[in-house]
Amino acid sequence: MITPGEVKKKAERLWQRGDIGRALLGAGGDLFPLEFSCRPPTARELLADFAGVRAWIKALEAQSNETLGHGYVLTYREVAHRQLGTQRLPALVRFESVEDVARFLGKTQAAKRLRARAEQILAAEPRLSEWILDKPLRVLEYDAIWPQLLAVVAYFVAHPRPDLYLRQLDIPGVDTKIIESHEGLLAELLDVVLPPSAIDTSVTTLSGHGFERRYGLRYDEPLVRLRFLDPACAIAPGVGDLSLPLGQFRALAPRCRRVVVTENKVNG
Repeated sequence: MITPGEVKKKAERLWQRGDIGRALLGAGGDLFPLEFSCRPPTARELLADFAGVRAWIKALEAQSNETLGHGYVLTYREVAHRQLGTQRLPALVRFESVEDVARFLGKTQAAKRLRARAEQILAAEPRLSEWILDKPLRVLEYDAIWPQLLAVVAYFVAHPRPDLYLRQLDIPGVDTKIIESHEGLLAELLDVVLPPSAIDTSVTTLSGHGFERRYGLRYDEPLVRLRFLDPACAIAPGVGDLSLPLGQFRALAPRCRRVVVTENKVNG
């Protein structure tokens, strides 16, 4: 026999899974009306604990639309019992609309915010429509900073692979620390809206300046220390020992045939 608490747990699972959010955004499919079976008591259970069954019915009815004016609707079925006669027992708990579920879960305001934010995001960047439906709770999680997030997305759309440091990005109303602290979310959004040419897909992790490398930003590269043992190979007269950023080292083409890689700096 399902209790109001169990109804709430089932509905909450649908919320956490994103099903309720998708329905709020008009993509609920055939989710509604949403029904949960009450599993009415058996004839033996009725006879063994008739008072308990009546208490169960009363608890369900106390949270129903008939009592509160909102929430779920109870549907009943009549059961003929040899000793107790005909009994009217709840058979289904039914939510007629997504708004009913949201109110039952105490998420009416969250539902309004989700719809408003989704509308704002789609107005700014329609290509994020599938992302929104896939992750409606992410829309709510970052509700307070969507204007800044959308400004960052718009900047990268207008300036793909900008070849600047994060702190150099001039985005009105956006502190670049927001980018640094939300790289994972921004990566999800940029992967949707940017053309393939603006994404280095060989970079598959955000660690080790992965965000910067994937989307064409500069970063503080590690230095590579090297020595020219043959003066004829040096890149300039008298320059035999130098350190270069990794990117410059990769572009280096010295006139040499043999390279010795040492185990540590002292050996080098």
